[in-house]
Amino acid sequence: MRWNRQMRLAGTLPMLMALLSSCAAPSSNRSPVALEAAPVAIPQLPEVARQPALPAWCSPTCAAAVARELQSWRLRLMPPEAQASPASEPTTR
Repeated sequence: MRWNRQMRLAGTLPMLMALLSSCAAPSSNRSPVALEAAPVAIPQLPEVARQPALPAWCSPTCAAAVARELQSWRLRLMPPEAQASPASEPTTR
């Protein structure tokens, strides 16, 4: 049993050393061009996934008013909780 354990550990040691030495040594086969990252190309959304254009009658102030109204609805649904008083009086000495 002890022999099997030692053999298993002896087999993993060379593999560990190879992995560690490959990480420590600078790679000479990479060219500087390969290290430069190309800019990421973000594809356009399909037509069905795009938001429709805002109508001419909807102005930025209209959008701000809608945002304020939504916020007031949100506050009515979830009112801020009041500061809870402690369950017992603080002890004094």
